Amino acid sequence: MRCAWVLLGVLGTPLVTYAEEGAPPPQEADFSDFADLALEELLAVRVDVASRGQARPIREAPGVLTVLTREEIEQSGARDLLDLLRMVPGFQFGTDTYSSVYAGVRGLWAADGKLLVLLDGHDLTEQAYNSVLLGNRVPVDWIERLEVIRGPGSVQYGDAAELAVVNLVTRQAGELQGMALRGEYGQLMHGLVADGQPFGETYGRRNLSLQWGQRFPESGLSARIGLYAGQGNRSDRTYTDALGERYHMAGQAADDPLLASLALDWRGLELRYLFEQYHLTQRDGWGENQAEALPADFTTSSLRLAYAWRPAEGLVVRPSLSHVWQKPWQTTDERAAAYEDVTFDPTFHRLRLGLVADWTALEGGPWVDRLALLAGAEYRYDWAQDELYGFADPDDPARTLSEVAYHDVALFLEASLATPWIDATVGARYEHHSLSGSSFVPRAVLQEVYGPFHWKALVSQAFRNPSIMNLAYTPDVVPEKTTVYELELGLQPVEGLMLTLSGFDITVEHPIVYYWDDAAGSEGYRNYPQTGSRGLEAEIRYLRGIWSARLTYSFYDVVGKNRVDTFRVPGARHVLLGMAPHKASLEGSVRVLEDLSLRAGLTFLSDQRWAYGPYDADGNATLRELPELWLLDVYLRYDHLFTRGLWLGLGLYNLLDQRVEYAQPYDNGHPPLPGQSLEVLLRLGYDLPLE
Repeated sequence: MRCAWVLLGVLGTPLVTYAEEGAPPPQEADFSDFADLALEELLAVRVDVASRGQARPIREAPGVLTVLTREEIEQSGARDLLDLLRMVPGFQFGTDTYSSVYAGVRGLWAADGKLLVLLDGHDLTEQAYNSVLLGNRVPVDWIERLEVIRGPGSVQYGDAAELAVVNLVTRQAGELQGMALRGEYGQLMHGLVADGQPFGETYGRRNLSLQWGQRFPESGLSARIGLYAGQGNRSDRTYTDALGERYHMAGQAADDPLLASLALDWRGLELRYLFEQYHLTQRDGWGENQAEALPADFTTSSLRLAYAWRPAEGLVVRPSLSHVWQKPWQTTDERAAAYEDVTFDPTFHRLRLGLVADWTALEGGPWVDRLALLAGAEYRYDWAQDELYGFADPDDPARTLSEVAYHDVALFLEASLATPWIDATVGARYEHHSLSGSSFVPRAVLQEVYGPFHWKALVSQAFRNPSIMNLAYTPDVVPEKTTVYELELGLQPVEGLMLTLSGFDITVEHPIVYYWDDAAGSEGYRNYPQTGSRGLEAEIRYLRGIWSARLTYSFYDVVGKNRVDTFRVPGARHVLLGMAPHKASLEGSVRVLEDLSLRAGLTFLSDQRWAYGPYDADGNATLRELPELWLLDVYLRYDHLFTRGLWLGLGLYNLLDQRVEYAQPYDNGHPPLPGQSLEVLLRLGYDLPLE
């Protein structure tokens, strides 16, 4: 039976459509024309990340959103997804093990299945623990648009979208219409100055990227190819483990990407393929240093096929099929045998079948501006094999199985009604997992735009199913469920200026949390009573002529919310481990000359960010408060250098050489992981359009 699924699984996942069939090809936006863009045009960008298929302008979309366009991304000089998400209110970062970095959202740790990151519909989570590793992984020059739901997305996307959704839309054939090349080299300076490391070991990144895309109007075919390869260093500083042992990370904490992407579109038929081999090396292990650096590889092959069928006016039916083969956390180096529980070599398969119907039932009536319905059904088959450790047998926990298989069935329905007075969206999702059981989550949104003013009121539920490795340890854990209340107010008082303020309240019931029992010598996952957060997020955005600026602020507290001891900070009941209660960012750019732009950005994290450090003389972990963090970046870009299409970028990152530290946001013995110091980055790119 499994062979049949694998044969079926050579094809794709749910379709994400951004333009109607037959629409004229998008015109390539010359980056040097950025100064001609208006804020009103950016706010009118239509996105469907919050409504899955029903694209709407940002102010009218049923979600609390942050959207960055390609022009803004290029202007920012962002090096990777970490830099981009630092610009988003509510996002912070922490570590866990193996020199890895993950996101936190609104004060809550978002690893292990709480954050969904999509790259052209491909899920970037690793299927063992359902976490998204961040770093020198995704080429920012591929991104046409970054869309972030700063809130739950389970009704549309299922169990991996509990706290937020990040949707990366790459430049397709219509935006490229030719070839784009880019190379970059970044040099980290702290290791050279403070630790005397060799020049070749302290690079921050050295990456190459290639994209090619073309539309063939006669046949209706569009094709795009992307290749990305490089090397990176997680840090050039010294890591101190729980026992006080130290090692210098330069050359021993690799962050190396390899990515290949293929996209084909023909008369409503969409094919997407992604191959990734993300290579890490690490010595920090589970918190105590190893004698040497060992590799941990993440290899993924993801193939998606979808079709947009339009049987009637206003109705789009999208069947889809996908298969993902993955080997995450692969640590098979023969040296790993010397360390307990380091060798790991599982295999995962995921087959997904989907059918989504998007029907605009009414548009342009006297009392109803628009009535739209979205309905879908999805089936997922997960299969995993691990000959070394195995998986706990749900029927006999004392017995292990070398392979497991799970089935997941979901149904969702959403209706959107727009009237001259108010817009409403109501939806729900039912999902059943063959081992962990059923989840039902509703969502309701009321909103309206009144000239320069808009408001959104949202109440949503979301859920997270246990991951395969959660169930491998503890088969009786059940899904956690999250309830979120959100309110957003927005005002555009004058041309080019936009103000938004949002508030949120999050309650997570039965959160799935890792535990280690020293007395019993056991580990696994448990459902704890509750955690959550509440807070505010604000943004001021200005874009007028040659000037652009953005100021963001976010705040959270957890008083009365958290009942998970391993997240708690003793003596500080208002915060959780690893996450600063206050975050702010300020960035501004100016077009100095027609082809020369300058951008500066500052990110601030407050104190009251706590982490456990090395053990004291009695063998107890020490709790310390991390200092305020000020990250200052400056980026200069010159377009059309010597010839049209050739551009040069020069960036200084962490210009103040602050000690970046990624804390472990739960009490499990891993001291903070150092990040990168001052990096000097040089970029050279060439956009070669078709004649």
